[in-house]
Amino acid sequence: MSRPSPYQRLTVAAKQARQRERMREPAITCPLCETQMGVADIFRHDCTGSRPIHPLEEWLSWSELLAFGVPKATASRWVSEGRIQYQGPLSRRRYRRRNIAIMVLWWKRRYESRKRNRGNGSENGTGNGGG
Repeated sequence: MSRPSPYQRLTVAAKQARQRERMREPAITCPLCETQMGVADIFRHDCTGSRPIHPLEEWLSWSELLAFGVPKATASRWVSEGRIQYQGPLSRRRYRRRNIAIMVLWWKRRYESRKRNRGNGSENGTGNGGG
């Protein structure tokens, strides 16, 4: 049998500390082309815009889009603004799942933060007026 290496003889805590020293910052995703890169590289990034649609991309119907809990008016606005891509005629229109996922996550985070902020201001007497 071979002898254990110096690394193998380290304790778990020492191995974890060593790993923390070697860690990098988390990657940042470009909002347009969805390319992940380091923080220093984002300023040198030559963005080419959104990526072409993959042939195996999933497309959802209007009812499947609304099943995510988004109000009809909001979903309609996202489509008209071009935030959610679609294909096909109006009667059989399909909506790009990737765009839906991004917008729904953003919407839910925004909705939850507004809900928290509203609760904090009005319940403890520091909201509206304050005089």
